[in-house]
Amino acid sequence: MKKLFIVLLTLVLHLFFSAHKISAAGYWQLLTPSPDYMFFNGAAFDGQRYLYIIGGFNTDFSTSNRFQRYDTLVNTWEIMPPAPESMVSTKMLYINNALFVLPGTTGDNRSNSREFLEYDLATNSWSHLPNIPGSYASSGGAAYDGQNTIYAGTFSGGYFSGTQYEHIYKFDIPSSTWTEIPQPPLAAVYSLFLSDTVGRLYKIGGVPTIGPFQVYKNVQRYDPLTNSWQQLNLAPEGIFEGAGTSDNNGHFYINAGYRDDGNTQGSSFFKYTVDTDSWERLSDTPAPMANNIAVWDGSSVLVTGGLTTNSVLANTLYRYNPDAEPPPNTAPKVDSIPNVTINEGETFMYAGSFNDTDSISWRWTATVDYDDESGLQPLALSGTNFLLSHTYKDNGIYTVRVSVTDNQGVTGTRTGTITVNNMKPSVGIITAPINPVQVNTPIFASASFTDPGVLDTHIANWDWGDRITNDGTITESNGAGSVSDSHTYTAAGLYTITLIVTDKDGESKTSDPFQYVVVYEPSGGYVTGAGTITSSLGSYTQDPSLSGKAIFGFVSRYQNGATIPTGSTQFRFTVANFEFKSTSYDWLVIGGAKAQYKGSGKINGSGDYWFMLTSIDGQVNGGGGADKFRIKVYDKTTGYLIYDNQQGALDASDPITVIATGAIIIHP
Repeated sequence: MKKLFIVLLTLVLHLFFSAHKISAAGYWQLLTPSPDYMFFNGAAFDGQRYLYIIGGFNTDFSTSNRFQRYDTLVNTWEIMPPAPESMVSTKMLYINNALFVLPGTTGDNRSNSREFLEYDLATNSWSHLPNIPGSYASSGGAAYDGQNTIYAGTFSGGYFSGTQYEHIYKFDIPSSTWTEIPQPPLAAVYSLFLSDTVGRLYKIGGVPTIGPFQVYKNVQRYDPLTNSWQQLNLAPEGIFEGAGTSDNNGHFYINAGYRDDGNTQGSSFFKYTVDTDSWERLSDTPAPMANNIAVWDGSSVLVTGGLTTNSVLANTLYRYNPDAEPPPNTAPKVDSIPNVTINEGETFMYAGSFNDTDSISWRWTATVDYDDESGLQPLALSGTNFLLSHTYKDNGIYTVRVSVTDNQGVTGTRTGTITVNNMKPSVGIITAPINPVQVNTPIFASASFTDPGVLDTHIANWDWGDRITNDGTITESNGAGSVSDSHTYTAAGLYTITLIVTDKDGESKTSDPFQYVVVYEPSGGYVTGAGTITSSLGSYTQDPSLSGKAIFGFVSRYQNGATIPTGSTQFRFTVANFEFKSTSYDWLVIGGAKAQYKGSGKINGSGDYWFMLTSIDGQVNGGGGADKFRIKVYDKTTGYLIYDNQQGALDASDPITVIATGAIIIHP
């Protein structure tokens, strides 16, 4: 019993593989894509050099009347004068220097068409032949028996309509007459029609005319001599909305179209041998495809893309070379990547491309390595183009490497050098007390910083303006952070604070100065003054041409236990009719021979203005022997300067205007 089982199993496997061989011979080539998408078109080869394509859908799924041809000798496309009408589900056959066209459905409303057209290639003219009989569209298959007969199928409905009907007719070319032939044993629509060298019609695959949806594997053959049909071996897979062609030497080449679900495009490609009623599986099509076309060009199969993965319209054109080995494959050639210099934190961008002269290469994958911590990563391709875009986080010299691999597994590589310069950090505004602080009181200062080099680390150094410097305390992440520290002033005065931030590569940036920290000593004495100065040209900004005598008088002191000074200040520049009187004081700083205070006041009895008065008692040690005076008055809201008899000097500068009369006295 066991021996009998083995014998039977061996016989079954022999029969299966005899009818379903798997072949590694043959190879695919990518040809020049069509200018338009090719989906539900008609196609025919003229037996010499041109592949003609007609009709089909546009990208918006409106019907098209485009007519084009592909030159197999030079691998180029040519747009022909448009067809007489738009058409889809079209069938086209080449016979004796003419193209015979069954439009299928026509117009944007896709009306059923029974028209039968002829295009004379010699005169480039169209003519009408007798309509196909019946009331259904000529959307079925079509085949030429190589002699005098054209077979054509018509049907109504669609495979989602639930009711469909098909009729098959033959057209006798000499008499221009149509005759209906018997229905095949298995009723099916969307089948492939092919004819062998003795004029028999093959109806392959399809879907039911009615009832539950399925994709047929059936092969049915019509013999015109007996006017009858015969069932042949099943195809290895269901055949639905694929494409097929005959090599006119007893072989059919067929791509299966949709898979069994009727929605997913497949890649299966087969050769059927008529004499042995057997199938071979060949190399898969370069991409999944359905609703496409296939024609024999005398030595190879030309196949269009139709609908590819996810029902995307394709304009690709491939050639399948049967029974031949592919030519040697060469690596894709990536075009030069420029050597460039950028700054850290900037993005290197380059639109690059590659070329692959191998006609057997059509699918590529690519990677890019930017030579930093990002590592190897996929690179998106658009045809043979790519875009490099990468932000370098640190300075250095980097080698960017692009690698492109073809569908044969061969890789081409190109490199470029990216020099990334180090950049200085940026330091923000220093935050410090804006109100006066008493001597020996700690103050706190801070500032933020950023760095385009997000991998940089930093150190900082404070200059407190009292001849003391110290390292700053840094908190940072990704090249940005802040510096915060405290400091205690031991003497009254106006102090300027600056901060230097330095990155790990030695580049440093100094902050804008903070001006000023006002440090006062309540028990440090008081100041009085009265007299005149000569107001120089330009001191009064409202009329810089004025100069002459100006009168001043002031007193400023801290009362016992007070933190805000009191007193009175008056200044009158008579020739300008300018009189300033104080209304309040903010702070008073006395250090050695110098006294300075700030407050608010009015001009000619109105407004609200800041003022700062700086004076030197020439009789105090370090005073230089001459009393000096400066007053600065400016608008609180706008900061606009009204008067300054020492314009351009810093607020902390010593006054240089020697009084003409009177005296300035710093009292202990």
